[in-house]
Amino acid sequence: IGKIGFLSIIYFGLPNLKITQIAILFLETAIEYLTNSSEFGDADAHYGLSILYHYGGHGVEKSKEKEMYHLDTIDLLKVYSGK
Repeated sequence: IGKIGFLSIIYFGLPNLKITQIAILFLETAIEYLTNSSEFGDADAHYGLSILYHYGGHGVEKSKEKEMYHLDTIDLLKVYSGK
């Protein structure tokens, strides 16, 4: 589906939900997607999670420790990939 594609599926697939319900569902789906992708070494997913943990809110607890873990992992991925 891709990183953006599931948003359109949620929006067009659930037309009876209010926009706030769609946003919450999108956020839950995004967190799940980013978490799964990060487990496979996706640097963009680690960055997205670091942003979520930096700001917190909407069901995500603000956590400097988790933010830094994901940012440090990005650095490690760069070292191992030679970028």
